[in-house]
Amino acid sequence: MGKLKEQLKNIRKPKYRLRMLMAFFAVAVLAIGFVDIVVFRSLSAQIREESEKETLDFLKNVTSSYESQITQYQEKAELLFRNLDVKAYLLSDGSEDLYLKSIYESMKALAGNTQGITSVVLFHGERVLASYDTGMILQNTKEELVERIHETVSDKELFFISADSRQIKRQMVVFWSAREYLYGPSSYGVALVVQLDVLQQKTALLDQNRENPPCIFYQDGEAVVWKKDAYEEKRRELFHTVQMSDQKEGVLYETIDGKQYKISFAAPGEGRFSAIWLQEMSPNQERIRQALQMILAATVAGMAIMAVIVWILSGWMYRPLGMLFRNIFELAGSREDRTAGNSRLGGGSLEDVNQSMALLRDQIRSNVFVRYLRQEGQEQMDEQVFGFGGKTPKSFLVMVMRYCLDDWNKNDEIAAFIRENKSLAGTDELQCYQVSRSEIIMLICRGTNEEADDGGEAAAGELLSELEDIYGLQGCIGISGCEGTEQLPDAYHRANMLTGYYILSKKIQVIPEKLLGEKMDGPVQEPEKERIMRCIKENKEDDMEECIRSLLDNLTAYHIKAAKNYLKMLTADVIRLSERISGEKNTEYEIYLEDFLTYEIFIGQEDIETWLCQLFLQVKAQLKAWKQPSASSLMDEAVVYIEEHCQECCLSVELVSEHFGVSVSYFSKLFNQYTGKTFPDYMKQLRLEKARKILLEDPDRSISDIAKEVGFNSSSYFSAAFRKYYGVTPSQIKKN
Repeated sequence: MGKLKEQLKNIRKPKYRLRMLMAFFAVAVLAIGFVDIVVFRSLSAQIREESEKETLDFLKNVTSSYESQITQYQEKAELLFRNLDVKAYLLSDGSEDLYLKSIYESMKALAGNTQGITSVVLFHGERVLASYDTGMILQNTKEELVERIHETVSDKELFFISADSRQIKRQMVVFWSAREYLYGPSSYGVALVVQLDVLQQKTALLDQNRENPPCIFYQDGEAVVWKKDAYEEKRRELFHTVQMSDQKEGVLYETIDGKQYKISFAAPGEGRFSAIWLQEMSPNQERIRQALQMILAATVAGMAIMAVIVWILSGWMYRPLGMLFRNIFELAGSREDRTAGNSRLGGGSLEDVNQSMALLRDQIRSNVFVRYLRQEGQEQMDEQVFGFGGKTPKSFLVMVMRYCLDDWNKNDEIAAFIRENKSLAGTDELQCYQVSRSEIIMLICRGTNEEADDGGEAAAGELLSELEDIYGLQGCIGISGCEGTEQLPDAYHRANMLTGYYILSKKIQVIPEKLLGEKMDGPVQEPEKERIMRCIKENKEDDMEECIRSLLDNLTAYHIKAAKNYLKMLTADVIRLSERISGEKNTEYEIYLEDFLTYEIFIGQEDIETWLCQLFLQVKAQLKAWKQPSASSLMDEAVVYIEEHCQECCLSVELVSEHFGVSVSYFSKLFNQYTGKTFPDYMKQLRLEKARKILLEDPDRSISDIAKEVGFNSSSYFSAAFRKYYGVTPSQIKKN
């Protein structure tokens, strides 16, 4: 008890108080370090989880889209089977041609109206009853697929065949059959042979033009959507590895050829199809991951060493050892040069760690802030994310810059240039966020005592001019102001909407918020629409480009949403007119316009002027051809034109239809009805008849000269075609 009282008295002495304070400081340093580690790990894990979830959702959507395409083909097979009078045909033992003809016509109609079908097969047991082919399918291949169908126990099974004996192109077999009992062999039914590349093209969200697209495998390991590249075998190995596990979806990380890859896989629904996607991690992601690991290791080691040193120097751990350290530091103090050199070495290493930590913090804060502006799951935001330093600004200016570059390799330099540009914010604080490849958000924080009358238009205009001179940038900036952080999402929405006026008038490059107040409300009242439609319908010689330019300039007087809706309606009217003329459905233009107006790609007034002009002129040409006296007179002129130019090797149906101002499909249909032949067959017949006439009139001429004169590039091909058509060779004609 006496010793305890003595120790309590000693605690009141300044020396012991200092030791206790240093001990508490060591504990606090450790606590702060571990809290920092936990925060960074949780934020990075959250970003990583969201990225993985987004990728998996994309794969599930792609696989479900592919599955729905298969289901549609199966439903068509079932519908065809139910419409066919198969039972009556079976009862007649195949002797009634009437039933067979009806069945054949139904199969022909299905194959003709459904894209991708190369063969329709009607089977009974293991026997082929009837078939209709649009591609080269061997008879033994059909018999083989019927035998395989007979062995199945469910119509949900799929299998794959080769179109011919070369085993080059694989095709999918989809079928529907009647079974005598559940899970029994198929009795009779309909099988469809479908091209895999057509299924791949019809699958929504799937862009096989990308460098490393996702692949889809059937449950037996057959690749149904794939791209031939160096990773083809690796994807197949990954599929078998994933199939052996019980997981339906997930994300793996693996090093392939020295590069870090993210491997995502998903098998939604019944699991018939699995999608696998190899994505190479970008250098920035890899650097951030390495920086995080280095930060964690350095923080743990540094905090532990600091705590031990503080504890030892405080004298609480072992007093003689503390004295030893103090003597060492006193001796080291006399060697200033050596100590300074060591300090610089330690400071340089610590500076690298701090830079990596700052890079990670800035990226996390930028992602969180952008999600808040777009209101993607976060309704409130901690002001620490903004980095105000405890002093909330009085007001804000939100600037959204959308742009395009001739050389996108300079894109990383744009944001750095803006951050260093002091003229934009003046004495205010500027924060810059690179949101995407062609969008940058600039947040100007106004001081608490400064007047916020300046809207920033002049500085933004100077910035655009500098970026255009230095980097060749073309774009626009929308500006909107607000007071308080809770109003920032609305300000961002207004600024983002203002950038839409750039597609209407290239004169508007810096668009302030006050511009919205000057716009007209309500639907667009625009006389240029009537002028454009009249120009198209009545074949007026008005300047179409001038009409469109005037239209876009006039639309700037309206709210951007109303202007966009007006452009969509105008384009839809013109497209409907085109469809009535050609008789073909055309959704390409509407989809392209939707991409324009929703900034899937960045455009300006010049781009949309060119695009609209091409559309309107094409419809105008269609209408002009449609208004000709009759189809027969058009074909009369076409036949005369073909006879006059048939000796030209480059003459094609595309050139002839373009010459007469009609679509290729419309011209081909009329030509086939008029001549009873397709365009290539008619051209071949016409050239061969002219060649025979020349051979009879001038037998001394060489065969190669005659072939060139009538439009054949190859004399050997000419001789083969001549023999096939007349039954004799050109040489025999010359001899006789």
